[in-house]
Amino acid sequence: MKKFWFVAVLLVFVLVGTAFARYGTPKTTPTAKTTFKRPIDYLVEKGISLEEYYTWRQSGKTFAEFLQNKNIKETDLRAEILNDRKAKLDQLVKDDQMTARERDAHLVIIEENLGRNWSKTEFGGQCLGCGTSGIKRMSRNGQGRRF
Repeated sequence: MKKFWFVAVLLVFVLVGTAFARYGTPKTTPTAKTTFKRPIDYLVEKGISLEEYYTWRQSGKTFAEFLQNKNIKETDLRAEILNDRKAKLDQLVKDDQMTARERDAHLVIIEENLGRNWSKTEFGGQCLGCGTSGIKRMSRNGQGRRF
């Protein structure tokens, strides 16, 4: 009888330990929550109203066509956005809210997503390609595999 209880208790500990090892350990996630300005916010700073932009988008035209109509170069806007985001991530690294490795991973994701949906009339995700919708499709629970 003692042998049975010993095996039963041992089996329970093994099962609980296995479950905790699989589901109970915290995942490695970035320590800092980063929020960036949307590409539309950069246009507002240049004097373009949101109503004008939304009217343009509702007519079925793309963001790239809107930039072309307003004589704004896509490459200049992308460079401005990328430099702003790099500066913000560098500040988070300096403040010890993020590691350099996490910053580099964020930059790779930002460079891949920036401008992804600018040539589409309809797009998924958030904010013209600056969201995490691409990451969520590639990972489990939206955590991302790059961190």
